[in-house]
Amino acid sequence: MADEILNLLIKAKDEGAQSELASVVASFENVYAAAAKITELILTIIEKIKKAQEEVRTMRLEFDAAAISVSKHASAVEINNEHLEDQIAKLEGRPSQNRLSIALLEAANSAIDYVRPSGSGIDPLVLNHAQTQRRGRGWWRMLLDQYGAADIVIPELELRRLYPGGPAVGIFTARYGPDNILIGRFQLAARNSGEIPAMLNEGVRRLDILYAQALQQGLLRPDPTLIIVQPPLPPLPPEQTDTTLPEEMGAQVAAGATTSFSIQVATPDAGAVQQAEVSVSHASGVTSAITTSLALGGTSLMRVTFVGDSAALQAALQAQGWQVQVVNGTTLRISR
Repeated sequence: MADEILNLLIKAKDEGAQSELASVVASFENVYAAAAKITELILTIIEKIKKAQEEVRTMRLEFDAAAISVSKHASAVEINNEHLEDQIAKLEGRPSQNRLSIALLEAANSAIDYVRPSGSGIDPLVLNHAQTQRRGRGWWRMLLDQYGAADIVIPELELRRLYPGGPAVGIFTARYGPDNILIGRFQLAARNSGEIPAMLNEGVRRLDILYAQALQQGLLRPDPTLIIVQPPLPPLPPEQTDTTLPEEMGAQVAAGATTSFSIQVATPDAGAVQQAEVSVSHASGVTSAITTSLALGGTSLMRVTFVGDSAALQAALQAQGWQVQVVNGTTLRISR
């Protein structure tokens, strides 16, 4: 009798365990189904996001292509006008004058964003062959800031003639950077003086190709030494703890106030300009020193921002080895 009761109890216990196991399995199946649905929803959302990003990218590319097309069309119209003027000049027996400008217009659609000086005013004085041989970064930084450029490209042309009006050979060289690094060189020939403009046209086109290839290959990179670093701001003066009010408030000047001064300095060459800027900028209390009027072989003008008054600036410049002469309240003349 006892054995029968024990068997009944074991059977009932096994049936309860199986019931609990079935319930747990059913719960896992429900969780798995819910997780599958959530995963499917997430994948659908990701796919829609990728599709939207691709559509935006396609629209941006189409917009850029349209802008480039409009720019090229405008340049093509201008080039056609230049060609037409040359043809009219040829019919009238006049020499054509637009071949080099046509080459420059065709190069305007380049991947390089050239800064083209006008060639007048101060340009021939500061942008010449002698400047390309200088390695000092200070003067280059001043030129880049003046012309709104980020780096330097130096195209060169050496024109050789056998005799006046006869055959000519042009040696074109592409360089870049303040260190005058060579990118490439090629040679073109003209049978007479009349073919020289066409040779220049082709030379400009091929120089632009050399620079564009160098840019694609990663050779044209901004030189970090040409970045203009602003001098650090002077430390703030200590706070006044004395609560006693001065007798004459109108005669007091706020501590740490900056004043702009004009400094005249003789600059016989570019090296003198750079040395003067460096020396003045290192004077105690000077926060900036920038040449605003350049006169090589004469007197250049420098704008200096200084924390203090005129007497303090004179003392700081004298500490740098300068002889200081007061022209007026905010204008000083310095010399060695």
